[in-house]
Amino acid sequence: MSLADPARSRALLIGTAVYEDSALPALDAVTNNVTDLAEVLTSPWSLGLPPGHCTVLHDPGAVMEVGEQLERAAEQAEDLLLVYFAGHGLVDERGELHLGLRTTRRGRLKWSGLPFAHIRECIAGSPARNRVLILDCCFSGRAIEAMGDPVSLASAQVEIVGTYTLTSTSATAPSHTAVGARHTTFTGALLELLRSGLPGGPELLTFRVIYEHLLRTLVANGKPRPEQRGTLTTDQLALARNRAPRLPAVPADGGVPVPSPSDARKTVEFGRHDLEGSVRRRKALTVVLTVLLLAGLLCATVLLKWDWQAVVATAGLALFPVLIVYFWAWDRRAYLVLSRSTLSFTDGFGRKVDIPWPDVDFIGLLHTFDAVVGEDITTYKNLLVVRLGPTSHDFGLSRLTWTVPYLRGFGYHALCGLGDLSADPVLLRDSVIELAGPRYRTNDELLNLDPRLS
Repeated sequence: MSLADPARSRALLIGTAVYEDSALPALDAVTNNVTDLAEVLTSPWSLGLPPGHCTVLHDPGAVMEVGEQLERAAEQAEDLLLVYFAGHGLVDERGELHLGLRTTRRGRLKWSGLPFAHIRECIAGSPARNRVLILDCCFSGRAIEAMGDPVSLASAQVEIVGTYTLTSTSATAPSHTAVGARHTTFTGALLELLRSGLPGGPELLTFRVIYEHLLRTLVANGKPRPEQRGTLTTDQLALARNRAPRLPAVPADGGVPVPSPSDARKTVEFGRHDLEGSVRRRKALTVVLTVLLLAGLLCATVLLKWDWQAVVATAGLALFPVLIVYFWAWDRRAYLVLSRSTLSFTDGFGRKVDIPWPDVDFIGLLHTFDAVVGEDITTYKNLLVVRLGPTSHDFGLSRLTWTVPYLRGFGYHALCGLGDLSADPVLLRDSVIELAGPRYRTNDELLNLDPRLS
């Protein structure tokens, strides 16, 4: 985890605030976005870029103007290439994203807009060790689909090594700007974090930390949900030093610092407590029935003077219900354990899988899923599903009780029904976000990512 080398890095900041087409309203906050972000990136507590390594384009009018600057930055960058755009994002009739320039015409988008495909090609061809794209515009989430589709309908995930994409919205949502605000909502939250820091956070603000903070802050305030797509270890690249670093409390006697409560919380469990209590109750019932059976046989032998053949026959017949209760007492239920490093799941037969979080693309709750096998349709409800990364093996997930082959054919693994864990979906979501970053997906988000799940 480190900051990029400013001497070997380049940043290109593009902002289109005014438009000649009256159908595209002005975005006054965009000018401040670009100006203030340049100030931050050139500051010593951020990347510390030399002014000549941070190029700012205000209201560019031609695709060529942007293309020349982008190619120059891409060719010169060796450590980090950072490209930022704020303005109108426009989608053509084929659903492809174009970035709006000053001379862009909504009705002539093909000839006047900047196709995102050009930016993608230029960034992908850069020799920079790390490449970062930040988009603050309507429908900017479509850039994630173009840079590396997280849920490909045709094949496994497609990733562009070394590219990290951070966008202000999902692929189908508009961006947001408060009336009269100095910055757009997304960039304003980003600048506030970089300038003020994150109390209790790490020494360096990596893109993972930045995204998790933006996700919590924006969603909690009812703003559009930002999206990200990173590859390999790019999310460990830092954008700035934390100006409000975590300082553990030091005892008055100068002893060992006391860890914060959030550090002490290592794991969250679902289902285990309920399981242990159930097993104890069922074991107790088995013992009681066994004692009653032995007492009854003893009374029959002494008081009724049964011979040993009658006692054995009666004991044999009475043994069946005891055995049934015994096996019922050992019935197992699924449970899930989340830690800062691992997702651990145990199914109803005690089969356990441990999956490191870096190998998990996302985990989510699917309200209903109809599996069609031949002429039969099986409906599953409230499925807890996991999708692994493109380079991960299945960690034994295919051996679990709750396998849904039809889902697995799409690249998903169903762990269990939510009711089997007695889990609150809100608590589960918050626990995943806290312990593993923004890997949790709601039912609607799963359906938006992959319509085959509907």
